[in-house]
Amino acid sequence: MPDLDSDEWNNTKSYGMVAKVASIATQILVNGYGYADVARLIKVNDLDCDSDDDTEEEILDTASDDPLSEVLVSSLYRLESSTREGANQLEISPPASVAELFRKGSDARALKPRLWLAFDLAHNEAQAVGVCTGCRFVRSEQLLTDRFTSQYITQHKLPRDLQTHFFIDIISSNHKPAGMMMLLNVFVYAAKAKFSGVAMIAVTKKGIQAGLNFGFEKTHSYREDGAQRTLMTIGIDELSLAHLNKKLKVGNANNKILQDLCSRGGLQQRTKHKIYPRC
Repeated sequence: MPDLDSDEWNNTKSYGMVAKVASIATQILVNGYGYADVARLIKVNDLDCDSDDDTEEEILDTASDDPLSEVLVSSLYRLESSTREGANQLEISPPASVAELFRKGSDARALKPRLWLAFDLAHNEAQAVGVCTGCRFVRSEQLLTDRFTSQYITQHKLPRDLQTHFFIDIISSNHKPAGMMMLLNVFVYAAKAKFSGVAMIAVTKKGIQAGLNFGFEKTHSYREDGAQRTLMTIGIDELSLAHLNKKLKVGNANNKILQDLCSRGGLQQRTKHKIYPRC
């Protein structure tokens, strides 16, 4: 059986296999939800911008008796965070992101939005420890991508297939390695959905480091609204399974869990060098 650093392991089936095994090893379960799921569970309120009484807590509300509806809304608010990067106070607001990507009666469905929640299986508390939102890459002021015109992409020698990437809008967690697990599940989804890669705009040093740990590259840095921003990308064919396994500590010292328990070689002479996942 080839070692994990072999290119034979770098395929969609293997990534999905690692996601399943890593969930057991880390006790972090990541569930993904599409537009129809989220639209059924939440209600996006239309706020009166002229009113001083409106607060961010009013953006989302539960829309179903499904227990997941309450878990979703409460978790989104609990995972809000802010950090000071230089002279700027940066807000990470999952509720605002969900409201923008999953608002009913808009063009949201065409964006193919997706939401991931990470749960810590070591605790019975029905609250998520991580949230991630994203959609297909589009030029949008809300997504901070409006500058990426075809001319801008050519001028700064950015990936020409950037428009066919899946774009992460917000990722927030308060429990390691929930962030890494969500990135893995995003990557698996993007690979299965035939996106050419995954992109995100990091606005903090912590966000940049999280992307680098997974395998993203710092593709382009620029300043906007007084804050430093970094476009990070990874192609579907650029993820190293050996690197990912090392970061998530899924296997043992010899990395035999993935190789021996969750895969097998071909049974015929012509397929004996191929890897078949069975997890």
